[in-house]
Amino acid sequence: MPGFAAFASHAPSRIVTNEQLPVQFTEPNGKLKDIKGLTGIESRRIAVGETITSMGVEVVLQLLTALGIRIQDCGGLILSTCALDADHQAHLLADAIGLPHDRYVRGINDACTGFVSATQAGNALAKTTDRPILVIASDKTSDLTDFSDPQTAILFGDGAAGGMIAPDGRDRILDVFSRVLPNWPNILGLRDAPEAMDIHGNKSRRKCIHMPGGLTLYRKVPDMMVDFILEGVRRAGILNEDVKDVYSHHANGNILERMKESFLRKGWMKPPMVANRILHMGNMGSVSIARLLADLPAGPARIAACPAVGAAPDLANSGELTGGNIIIALAQRE
Repeated sequence: MPGFAAFASHAPSRIVTNEQLPVQFTEPNGKLKDIKGLTGIESRRIAVGETITSMGVEVVLQLLTALGIRIQDCGGLILSTCALDADHQAHLLADAIGLPHDRYVRGINDACTGFVSATQAGNALAKTTDRPILVIASDKTSDLTDFSDPQTAILFGDGAAGGMIAPDGRDRILDVFSRVLPNWPNILGLRDAPEAMDIHGNKSRRKCIHMPGGLTLYRKVPDMMVDFILEGVRRAGILNEDVKDVYSHHANGNILERMKESFLRKGWMKPPMVANRILHMGNMGSVSIARLLADLPAGPARIAACPAVGAAPDLANSGELTGGNIIIALAQRE
């Protein structure tokens, strides 16, 4: 059974607090919007002078060093990113790290579900080879954010993280699935923004993330992610109480807190610990689950669930979402 042999992460050096965003949004009564209260976010990292490729390279180098192997020893690369040219970005990263040209390379844009989808693809590939597989998430969501839009400007941040799946990886993948979720019209996607503002306050025409169904997501996603965990538990052949930790996509800190209520409503006698580390991360697109796994504190061996819900593939306005889950048996951390 394949598993992750190691995880690593890279955070851009620039920290942008809520007070440093280019627009300070106000409520109808004139008071400043309480971003931390609405989202749980106090700051986020922004990649200035860094790219999806350069951030991904940092993660790959950490993984190779941690495992004491060379890039020539790797059997392939799966890159998860919200960039619209995901497959091209995967090949750029493969070239930058010197991956031999006869190795498998694939880019996946399943938005915030991306790392789950990439793990599914990497897990399947790992069953066909003795070589370890790189599964990297690298996102520069600031390039897709209009910082004059009060719905999205307060959420997103940049970064990269990922892991190496190997046939004998210490953190065994007990189950993983992702899929397209139909019948979610006018919820989340991209739109043409004629005067989109960047993090510096400059305006230009860009494709930017648009969330007309943000409130619907806020209400529905906690139950959806718990349902994905329940499905993963059944598929893995384990019991609900075997799942001790949840490292889910970090979209909004309040969604994470509401997942705890959902577990109780759905009959969990002793709900698992739901990690909430969005305070200084922000919504990192496809990166957050990998980032959480890379930054695990010391602790005993345990089974964890990693659910996600995201936009449609390629952030299309197709009336769809994506979703999925990983069940992973984490080895002891010293």
